[in-house]
Amino acid sequence: MGGIILILVLLFIIYRGFYIAVHAKDNFGKLLAGGITSVIAIQTIVNLGAQTALLPLTGVPLPFISYGDRLL
Repeated sequence: MGGIILILVLLFIIYRGFYIAVHAKDNFGKLLAGGITSVIAIQTIVNLGAQTALLPLTGVPLPFISYGDRLL
């Protein structure tokens, strides 16, 4: 249940990011919102693909969730 909720939250963040990018008034805002959202979306897709064995492991952390090996 927790995994489904996490995936739904990430999908909502990605949806809203692209919605903001499409409705931004200036070109810089569109590129900034689209770029940040694309990074989150690509990291999410790669991580979920690796965890379900659809993609090879690459070491890309899940955004906002995975800590990795660095603790500051």
